[in-house]
Amino acid sequence: MRHYTATGYVVWDQSVLLHWHKKINLWLPPGGHVEPNEDPVEAVLREIFEETGLVSQISKNPNAPTL
Repeated sequence: MRHYTATGYVVWDQSVLLHWHKKINLWLPPGGHVEPNEDPVEAVLREIFEETGLVSQISKNPNAPTL
């Protein structure tokens, strides 16, 4: 069985949100495991909320920053 993860970059006013990952001692963007039968986009939005409390959305703005 394959295991998938999803990571999201939260960008606001030219800043990127990172959080401290206690298990590996690194600053990382929010993300985590994709549940069975879960859409990866829904998974990343869920992970962002679980880890930060922020309700987010995928940007469709062509002028949005790219990483």
